[in-house]
Amino acid sequence: GSSFCGGAGAPACFSGHVLWNDPNGVVTGTFICNSGGVLGIGGSYVTSNGQTFAGQTWYPRSEAFVIVNDGAGCSMDGSNGANGAELLAHEVGHALAFGHSCGDSLSPSCGSNATLNAALMRASLQGGGRGAALGVDDQAGAAIAYPNPAGSNVGPQFAAATPANSSTTNMGGGSIGAQLTRNITFTVSGGSGTGTTQLSCSLGSGSGNLTVVSGSPQTVAVGGSAAAVVVRYTLTASAQSRVVNCAAVRQGAATNNFSYTFTANAGTPASPNRIFCSGFEPGQTGICSN
Repeated sequence: GSSFCGGAGAPACFSGHVLWNDPNGVVTGTFICNSGGVLGIGGSYVTSNGQTFAGQTWYPRSEAFVIVNDGAGCSMDGSNGANGAELLAHEVGHALAFGHSCGDSLSPSCGSNATLNAALMRASLQGGGRGAALGVDDQAGAAIAYPNPAGSNVGPQFAAATPANSSTTNMGGGSIGAQLTRNITFTVSGGSGTGTTQLSCSLGSGSGNLTVVSGSPQTVAVGGSAAAVVVRYTLTASAQSRVVNCAAVRQGAATNNFSYTFTANAGTPASPNRIFCSGFEPGQTGICSN
């Protein structure tokens, strides 16, 4: 419309361009750093000649656009620019016809599903340095709209089973020197042909003697299952906390990334062996007890 692109002195909307600071006044309100608001919008124009693909009706799109709201710069600068990357990637998703995974009137509540909540396309900015990475739900949506060519080899997709992705698990406590183990498990689905996925896990930030005992690396083929990744702490006199990062590198598809934090309580000193006392005069056995 004339108020949207190129009318009444407003800047033109060129296909594939990003408009900064909402020059045409299209986005509702102004983003206020300490109170929030709409950060931006994205979309595209569609034609009326719908075509059927994979059992659904699709419409050709043209003149994709992303409009960043005025005042949004303070949010986009967050986490060394990672928040800005997340915002732009999210709006480009709308320009490619992807809706929200959760958090608006047309989608489920984000609190109802951890996978939907972790998606780039959730209705509100995650922030905190998430960046533009595609989540499992984003990748699933992209695979429907843009499938691999028939006959291609694609590795199976991994999803966190237990513990949940991005969760913190306390492994407990005990005597100093005791060993505590936990399993990281995954569900495996999809893929095609002879595609494979290689899972590898490594230690991330934190401190402590946590080790990855088994299950990494491993390669899983289409139709296969993943062995548990086993991690282990040896208790010390101090509490411990360490991150484990796992990456499922899929043949012909985007990598599935996972992060877990494992903690252990400070260990307690083991009780010393009691000395056996005998042969003492009555009342003198206390000299050898402990």
